[in-house]
Amino acid sequence: VVKVIPNVNQTLGYDPAAASVKKVASVGITHKVLFGTDFPVFRLQGTQKDFVEAITGDNGPLADLNDREKSLVLSRNINCLLEIAAGVAA
Repeated sequence: VVKVIPNVNQTLGYDPAAASVKKVASVGITHKVLFGTDFPVFRLQGTQKDFVEAITGDNGPLADLNDREKSLVLSRNINCLLEIAAGVAA
């Protein structure tokens, strides 16, 4: 399942896609969710840090996740996949 939050501008304001990301993340499948952006395409609307703060902040789509779940979504899941891919390629 892939869910895209179109850009920083929408995420910082109202975005129905952000609500659907929140729903997906809240059903216990954070081990299957990957974080990604189209940054720097929309860099004039904010920095990468601004975007991460918006989605993990109090009103963001990932606000209800605990630290472990946020870590999975933001980095650990992709790192695990890359390690598996590196092992297969070796």
